[in-house]
Amino acid sequence: MTNQWHGKKVAFLGDSITDRCHVGTTKNYWQFLEELLGIKAFVYGLNGWKWDGVKEQAETMYHELGNDIDAIFIFMGTNDFNSGVPLGEWWNIQEEEIFSRGRMLKLQHRLLNTDVKTFCGCINNSMSYLKDNYPMQQIVLLTPIHRGFADFGGDNVQPEEVFPNNLGFYRKAMSNNSEKPAIFGQYRSLIFIVFLDYCRYETLTRDFFTMRKRIDFTPMPLATNA
Repeated sequence: MTNQWHGKKVAFLGDSITDRCHVGTTKNYWQFLEELLGIKAFVYGLNGWKWDGVKEQAETMYHELGNDIDAIFIFMGTNDFNSGVPLGEWWNIQEEEIFSRGRMLKLQHRLLNTDVKTFCGCINNSMSYLKDNYPMQQIVLLTPIHRGFADFGGDNVQPEEVFPNNLGFYRKAMSNNSEKPAIFGQYRSLIFIVFLDYCRYETLTRDFFTMRKRIDFTPMPLATNA
């Protein structure tokens, strides 16, 4: 079936869920998208990576492809949750004195937080880079997946999401934050795909197709120069 995505070049940034090595699966979500939409996938996701590595993956992509890409998917966040990366804030607020309407006023000045030691700061930092280097490309952010019990061997045993991480917050807090980066309002072609609660106990592959069955899955219009 021909569609507007057929033959388009799409990059995928992320962690083990995106990694070409097929960690814990025999087929990744982007391969289903290749079959479904006829895209050409360029994969940069790496096992174990967090949001603080998205900019590095994007830099590698830019070095290899330049601007010759039509869309970029970012599927990241589950390792940030599991490793206890602090949420942080989208903005840093500082009081400044400025001249306004004929007088000096003290006002709150809002500055973008790009502290890469926090989840929000990492997203802002990465999206700022993408905004500067890919202003016309469509960016698709996928919120962190729901988490079931996982035993990857040795000490790498991860409880299901009904338990908080080592900082005491639950997956929903991180998912909610990843839906609203401060840079959002400055990016003309940003889309969010939220993994819904009814997918909670499904595998990633079944998540995708469950959403496709229950939601009219129509590819979003590609960004244009208009």
